[in-house]
Amino acid sequence: MSCINRNMPDVKRMAKESKLSAAVIAAKIGVWQTSTMIEDRFPTIEELKLDTPQQFEITKKDYLNENLEYLAQAENADQVDQMVINSAEDNIIKEYSENKEFQEQVRSLAITTQLVPMITMQISEEENLKNSIDIDQESSEDSAEIAMLKREPSQETLEKAAESSRKNEPNRFEILPAGMAVENTYHIDTNESDIGMFDKGYLRVVGNFYKKVSKIARPELLSGLYSKYSSGIRLGKFELEKELTYQQFESQMPSTVRAIYEKYYGTRPKVKLRTYQVDTQDIQNMEYLKEEFVKDFIDQSKQEKADNTDLYKKFFSKFSMANGALRAKTSILKEEHIQMLQQQYPELHKDLMNYSLINKNIDLQQNIENTIFEHSEKADRLEAVNSPKTTEAIPVDQGENSLMFKKRDVKNNMFLEYEGSVYERVKDQGANTEFQKIAEIDNEFIITDVAEPFIVMTKNKNNDPKRTGSKVRITKTEGKGPITC
Repeated sequence: MSCINRNMPDVKRMAKESKLSAAVIAAKIGVWQTSTMIEDRFPTIEELKLDTPQQFEITKKDYLNENLEYLAQAENADQVDQMVINSAEDNIIKEYSENKEFQEQVRSLAITTQLVPMITMQISEEENLKNSIDIDQESSEDSAEIAMLKREPSQETLEKAAESSRKNEPNRFEILPAGMAVENTYHIDTNESDIGMFDKGYLRVVGNFYKKVSKIARPELLSGLYSKYSSGIRLGKFELEKELTYQQFESQMPSTVRAIYEKYYGTRPKVKLRTYQVDTQDIQNMEYLKEEFVKDFIDQSKQEKADNTDLYKKFFSKFSMANGALRAKTSILKEEHIQMLQQQYPELHKDLMNYSLINKNIDLQQNIENTIFEHSEKADRLEAVNSPKTTEAIPVDQGENSLMFKKRDVKNNMFLEYEGSVYERVKDQGANTEFQKIAEIDNEFIITDVAEPFIVMTKNKNNDPKRTGSKVRITKTEGKGPITC
């Protein structure tokens, strides 16, 4: 291998640009020259496969996104420093030690991010075992329950194996959405309905985050809540006048225990997208659907009309085009007519069904499911950009992709629409609040992915830190002691 002087100007320049040490750069150059047998020049940064300054900013952001779960378990700056050393590549460690702004950003995110335990429900673990256990392959590493399941597969041995697997799972945690209290909160990845989960003592609040609640009689719950109210304690998300009598208080409460809990905790609706076992993240021809598909569909419709076919009369005639997008003239299309399209033009049918997943103004799905974006922070952003709320506030300052408002004008809003774009709250600065642009409004198509701003508003966390988030995808879905009293 060539011996490269680390003090050479080109070595120092590449070290500075790549955030690696000169010694590392010199070694990489030597390896490159030996492997390529090119010794009459130095390689470029691209040939060494090093990050450019712009790419390195992306690398830094990726590091935070991928490691926040781990870093958030730190309770102080010293622990964060050690965790960065344990988890980062040399260039990130070097940047962390030399760039005080980046160092403070990492420390702040790590220390202020709240985590809650993840729980796997019994039925979910059973499904996992069904999909992953090969009963024909035994292993010395199998637990007694798994070994029994392989020898005698039955519902009983499956349940025992699932329970054992659940109890032996390592502790896992999920990042808590901003503004949600950590007490009695759990992340539960489950396909069970909200009613089914409430029967088990868990109330869904947002995404797959649940509060552990006690199922008690309505009079008992109201009595405890009224006692708190009478003592001047704010009751969660309820907005109540002062000095209500018990009868007045009771009359303003929802009629069921579950509805009272939902109002108390401010349960947010799921982001509803239309799907029947179709994941929009897996649609490979997304740009074709948005741009060329409508033209192809209309052209086929014109041909069917010219031929005076039954398919035109019963199916194609029910559609029109507006603003470059396809619209259904009726909200109800007979399944048999949709099947006619599938039989005659299967690829066009497939594209149309996928198109109806992402188009806001057409729904052809026959088996509608409620769906959510798995990562709740992302769900909040997706809900905001797909159902934006226009602000009447006037910014006091405006950048290319940012707005500054008086804090009193935007109150506690995390998202707002302004002049056709959606902005997310990122930083309070004295009496002002900064918002960064996250998306343009799309009136035709559902936005299925949205990037977070580089600076993220965070909340203080207590001394019981615990985990982070998953890669975003679309998925079907249907914390200790109660609020009481």
